[in-house]
Amino acid sequence: MKLIGLLAFSCLLGVVPVHAAQTIPAIAVDSTSINGSGFKPGHDVVIFGAANIPQPYYARLVDYLQIVTVDASGTFRWAPSEAITPRSVWFAIDVSSAEYAVAYPGASNLPVATLAAPSVRALNDAQSDVLSTDEYTVKVLLVRGNDAVWTGSPMRHGSSDLNRGKPGATDIDLSLLRGIRGNKHLPGHLVPSDFIVMIDPVSLRFYAGRPPSH
Repeated sequence: MKLIGLLAFSCLLGVVPVHAAQTIPAIAVDSTSINGSGFKPGHDVVIFGAANIPQPYYARLVDYLQIVTVDASGTFRWAPSEAITPRSVWFAIDVSSAEYAVAYPGASNLPVATLAAPSVRALNDAQSDVLSTDEYTVKVLLVRGNDAVWTGSPMRHGSSDLNRGKPGATDIDLSLLRGIRGNKHLPGHLVPSDFIVMIDPVSLRFYAGRPPSH
């Protein structure tokens, strides 16, 4: 009877389902490349970064944008044309699902978003939305889950600031963002599933998340 009981117990153990651990997208940044893992095989990922490169008399502000395809193992590697400065921050975002990872070069701890979330309001003609930020200049990336990507580098009182010449926030005109991958249409109104990245290229503070409700 004991033997039968052990056999029955073994059979019960044999039918316990085993669930594979869910992979979480991650990137590692070294002095020469961006290396991603845990992304969905075959998906396209947009790499978006900003760097503040010290020079003898000034800082050179550089932004990066590249779309790569994830290989069968869920990984990718991309190397920019110049060495990666430690004073930079990098994002990798799945353009289908908006799953993302963020990292600083050589850092083991994840960066913490410290840039205030932008506010959203509709234009007076209600044809599109405006993103408002108190930052003087930002690098912006907008990813929509149907593989659409837009980017821009608005600056306070610049051509894409609808509040130029007036005190207050920088009001980013979404219609002036540049479409990537041949996107001809403008983002118009933001939708809840949109994913926004905003980076201050001077301090490297950033915001990453869905549009705030408005």
